[in-house]
Amino acid sequence: MTLPRMLQLPGFVQLGIRIDTAPAWWWLAAQLAALWPTWIWMLRRLADGNDDPLGVIGLIALGWFVWQGRAQLRAAPRLDWLLLALAGTFAAALADLSARQFAAGLLAVGALAAGALAFAPGRLSGMPPKGLTANTFVNRVAIKALFIVGMLSAAALHLKA
Repeated sequence: MTLPRMLQLPGFVQLGIRIDTAPAWWWLAAQLAALWPTWIWMLRRLADGNDDPLGVIGLIALGWFVWQGRAQLRAAPRLDWLLLALAGTFAAALADLSARQFAAGLLAVGALAAGALAFAPGRLSGMPPKGLTANTFVNRVAIKALFIVGMLSAAALHLKA
């Protein structure tokens, strides 16, 4: 049995290993950074009195729980949650571009929660892995690479506007 041509390139395999072994906090930080316009909008709403602080308190609580469990974060995320985080982040960026900031805020918070669940320790997901989200090296590298492209695309959408 012969390997596909790309898997015969040592540089390609090393890149895949680097992507697969990137620390969990990096993925969550990339998602947080891609959603920066939504966080600015939330802080402005909070500052001008249009919103109560419950959303920000919820985000702070999520950040605190992730920080407390940072040593136990999974190296291999649950790919179904990671795909949901990617879709939610991209949907939030599109909603923000179409001047639907409230919807963008809801999508961003949901996407961030899905991203945190992807790396959370233990079994929090009720869905069994199968098909595209089976926890294999190739699937992890492909979905994490898609996640990187998605976060960069979401950030680029915001910068373009």
